[in-house]
Amino acid sequence: KKKKKEKKKEKHQTILIQPDFKNRKFPVAPK
Repeated sequence: KKKKKEKKKEKHQTILIQPDFKNRKFPVAPK
Protein backbone atom coordinates (compact mmCIF):
# COMPACT_ATOMS: atom_id res chain seq x y z
CA LYS A 1 0.00 0.00 0.00
CA LYS A 2 2.97 2.30 0.57
CA LYS A 3 4.05 1.94 -3.07
CA LYS A 4 0.64 3.17 -4.27
CA LYS A 5 1.07 6.39 -2.29
CA GLU A 6 4.50 6.94 -3.83
CA LYS A 7 3.05 6.67 -7.33
CA LYS A 8 0.41 9.26 -6.46
CA LYS A 9 3.13 11.63 -5.23
CA GLU A 10 5.08 11.19 -8.46
CA LYS A 11 2.01 12.11 -10.51
CA HIS A 12 1.51 15.20 -8.38
CA GLN A 13 5.10 16.27 -9.02
CA THR A 14 4.70 15.81 -12.77
CA ILE A 15 1.60 18.02 -12.76
CA LEU A 16 3.52 20.70 -10.85
CA ILE A 17 6.49 20.55 -13.22
CA GLN A 18 4.40 20.53 -16.42
CA PRO A 19 3.24 24.17 -16.25
CA ASP A 20 6.85 25.27 -15.73
CA PHE A 21 7.92 23.42 -18.87
CA LYS A 22 5.06 24.94 -20.88
CA ASN A 23 6.09 28.40 -19.68
CA ARG A 24 9.63 27.81 -20.96
CA LYS A 25 8.20 26.49 -24.26
CA PHE A 26 9.98 23.16 -23.78
CA PRO A 27 8.58 19.92 -25.23
CA VAL A 28 6.85 18.05 -22.41
CA ALA A 29 7.21 14.28 -22.60
CA PRO A 30 4.09 12.41 -21.40
CA LYS A 31 4.93 10.15 -18.46
